[in-house]
Amino acid sequence: MDLKNKILQTPTGKKLLSEYQLNLLTKNNIETLLDFHDAENQKLNKLLAIKLESVLEIKKELDMLPWQSETFVETVNELDFGTGIEELDKFLDSIAQPFRRGRVWEVCGQTGVGKTQLMYTLALNFVWKHKLQVLFIDTKQDFSTKRIQDMLLERKVDQETSEKAMADIHVVEVLTSEELIEVLKAFDQQMTDDVQAALKTKVVVVDSLAACFVDHRGREMRRTRDSLLTEVACRVRKLAVRGVAFVIGNISFSQDSGTF
Repeated sequence: MDLKNKILQTPTGKKLLSEYQLNLLTKNNIETLLDFHDAENQKLNKLLAIKLESVLEIKKELDMLPWQSETFVETVNELDFGTGIEELDKFLDSIAQPFRRGRVWEVCGQTGVGKTQLMYTLALNFVWKHKLQVLFIDTKQDFSTKRIQDMLLERKVDQETSEKAMADIHVVEVLTSEELIEVLKAFDQQMTDDVQAALKTKVVVVDSLAACFVDHRGREMRRTRDSLLTEVACRVRKLAVRGVAFVIGNISFSQDSGTF
């Protein structure tokens, strides 16, 4: 299905965009879903002569459509990764939601409830079981190698196995949402270029999403925050279609904790 038909499946696109406006996309080399997502929001705002909020809404609605394979997309195997946590895997199997390729999880909770420990465990269990790699995106600048080493010591593994597991968890520090987007873009490009390290990376862990949006809190930053969140979602979705699973940590707030 071409881009125009996809956009017309969205409520906002169907309501606001004419055939003439949709043809402008093609004339400006915006011909696929990913071309549309990759296009600057301000460019689409001017090109289509619609509000910036409407551009963001169309992108969000496109993300809600059933996934359609495009020429660059690899077929996602139904290979179950498993979490390595027996009771959790049993529960996930019971609701037909096992941890597998292309799965995107958001792990939410208040500070101190164990989100990071769960993400460490999932990352270590994955490299341990599958001999593949994990991209661990650390937005809090507090990744603890010692915690991983302690977990390995508890498993009583030899030094060579321990060093291999540590090496397979590739940690990248990011400070801002813009840096997070750039890391995801670079990873996707490496997959396209057949970089072996990228092709062997099948899980991305983000700890945590909220930390890199700390400068965009409050109602006055809502438009910028929504735009960046949409861009992150598009990048995650594109990689998920290619078979990469995501575990994204986020913070939940009580009603009286203020506006994020």
